[in-house]
Amino acid sequence: MCNPKTFTAATPTRRPSMRAQQQKLQSVVLDSATALFVIHYLYNNPSWLNPWNIPNAQLWIAGFILIRCAIVFYDHLVVAMIEKLFKCKVLPTREPGAPPVRYVSLDLRSVTYLSINSLNEYAFVMRLTHYLWHGGHLQMVPWRMEEISVANTILALGIMLVSMDLLYAPLHHFLHLPSMYPLIHKHHHRQHYPVRGYLDAGNEHPIEHMIGVVCTWFAVLTAEMLLPSCQLWLTGNAHSPDLVTKGGGVHAVTVLIFFNLHAALAMLNHSPYNVNFSMPFIGSSNLFGKDNRLIKLIESVPLVGKRMAR
Repeated sequence: MCNPKTFTAATPTRRPSMRAQQQKLQSVVLDSATALFVIHYLYNNPSWLNPWNIPNAQLWIAGFILIRCAIVFYDHLVVAMIEKLFKCKVLPTREPGAPPVRYVSLDLRSVTYLSINSLNEYAFVMRLTHYLWHGGHLQMVPWRMEEISVANTILALGIMLVSMDLLYAPLHHFLHLPSMYPLIHKHHHRQHYPVRGYLDAGNEHPIEHMIGVVCTWFAVLTAEMLLPSCQLWLTGNAHSPDLVTKGGGVHAVTVLIFFNLHAALAMLNHSPYNVNFSMPFIGSSNLFGKDNRLIKLIESVPLVGKRMAR
């Protein structure tokens, strides 16, 4: 007996809505304007990509490859420490027997974003190390081990962590606003269950990646200048012209520890491991934790809060 043929009705192709078309146009305009600005800036400021004045392209490329290999090694090192040293468990969605999670492979846009962001990371690492090597602001950032103190290590690290969140939390909230989310941040969330560590952490729009770089610089500069400025106030020198420009509040080693700690947390935040990190003794978890009191405070402001609500 012959089996009857089954026919599947052709599903009509849906035309994109007017809103989707507008968002696509806005995205093209935003990306094009950003690309033109970056090209124009680098054309007029080529040293931004080479603050160390590396003499030839071969050495510059070798440095780029070295940084990429270091990131891959560090990514695996963080995972090994989490598994072997801290014995962290995986998230409930990744436990054996849990329903399979939606895994999204890297598409062409993801590879393009990761490539652009890797160049930005390379420039950032070079600029940060160059800044520290030359003493930071007013050449006052200490490098020698005998110059380490509680203020320029533990205190400075706490200031960097809080100031980083103080700027990043509202900006991240801004990227989640309905008018902005499809243009920049939506791509980062295409992987609902990140597992690849750095590859999922760095797979973001270049504008978003630059926001993270700016927040890191903000944290370093805040720690570098805030402590000496407070010292001037406490010693009765509030009339000093160096009140908000004096540097040297953070040790160079502290900045490198902060940078590596921040990188490790970004990797773990995009991994299958159940890891929580907070520093309650400086209030960061209360402001930027799951309750996110800072955002709630912003949303409570008349007029402004209504526009900032997601």
